Amino acid sequence: MKKLLLIFYAMIFTHCISFAQVSVGGIAFVGYNADNPDQFTIILTEYLTAGTQIYFTDAGWTGSILYASEGGILWTVPAGDLPTNTMVTFTGGGSGGFTTFPTGILEAGVSVSHGSVVASGVAASMALSTNGDEILAFTGSVASPTFIACLNFNGAWSWTGTNSAEQTLLPPGLTDGLDCVVLNDRDNGIINCLIIPDPATVSDYNTSSNWIYNDATRYTLPPIIGTCEFLLPLTLLSFSGENVAGANKLTWVTTDEINVSGFEIERSVDAYDFSTIAFVPVNGETTNEQYYQFADDAILANTMYYRLKMMETDLSFTYSAIIAIHNVIDFSLQIFPNPVNENATIFIDANTNLNASSIQLFDATGRLINILNTENTNSAIQINTTDLIPGIYFIEVMVNGIPYAASFVK
Repeated sequence: MKKLLLIFYAMIFTHCISFAQVSVGGIAFVGYNADNPDQFTIILTEYLTAGTQIYFTDAGWTGSILYASEGGILWTVPAGDLPTNTMVTFTGGGSGGFTTFPTGILEAGVSVSHGSVVASGVAASMALSTNGDEILAFTGSVASPTFIACLNFNGAWSWTGTNSAEQTLLPPGLTDGLDCVVLNDRDNGIINCLIIPDPATVSDYNTSSNWIYNDATRYTLPPIIGTCEFLLPLTLLSFSGENVAGANKLTWVTTDEINVSGFEIERSVDAYDFSTIAFVPVNGETTNEQYYQFADDAILANTMYYRLKMMETDLSFTYSAIIAIHNVIDFSLQIFPNPVNENATIFIDANTNLNASSIQLFDATGRLINILNTENTNSAIQINTTDLIPGIYFIEVMVNGIPYAASFVK
């Protein structure tokens, strides 16, 4: 009964949300300096939404846990999101490192080019060693990390228990040469921008032969234009959606459309399995801002998820962030006459095509009395109430996974 009353008084609101997700290989390392001040640069290989958080640590993976005597930092993506191919540079503080020993608090002067950083909460130091070290990137938590990328400049994947602060095994879930790279033991390193393909893939950044390194000279980070031109063929400035007049309206803005063919619009009801519903060609090669819209009037569920597959002319592609639209349904459920004598009519009306999976009749105690025909959910459905004893009854209609209810008196 409580369930029915909650359903009866429920209201549905419309709003859009985005999901902070980072895939394995969603970032890649493109440079580091262990000569003070410590510094490293990552490049985003996928679109990261505001609020996304990634841990970075110089603690090695022992085979079961992160080495306890090394610290870390937690980075948060800023408001406005960060598009694919953005480079983010982290620079150590006054003492050279990122967190202090033995407290693990952030060094004074630590900075990041995009977003914000705080200490990871581990009471230990994060400072890159000139005797070889590693930087591991993960999501989740320090106690239960999900690794997404790593850089090992110690020369090998090893864990002997001696000099442990400068060793690591290959973290679980990562593959050497694909989303993780091991380099020779050198103080400073950078991706060799003269030999990597354009556009580069995640594995290109994690191929050791594509790196140069030395013990004497710090490299300029991030890689500068003219030396490393990590340029997007397209910049997605914004992507949003809302329900308008029974349709989901998608809007996005781009700039720097170079060698781009168009946008595949993908839709999902669970944010995991997507299907393509339309293709929108680009307006043409231009560096000016371009505005696009698309309306989806096939509402399959109360919450619909969308993403853009941005297609390049060489058939490579990049995904946007996922957005969700919660739809307002103009839904009417009425029973006539009320009170009922022998027969009643259920009138169902809505502003869009709905999937009514069940229509059920309950008594005042919440006991299921009958399951009714759902073939004609946008018309009138007749029910015979002759066998019902006098009392209050509820009709519950399940539409797109959401229950709606109306009551009548016999």
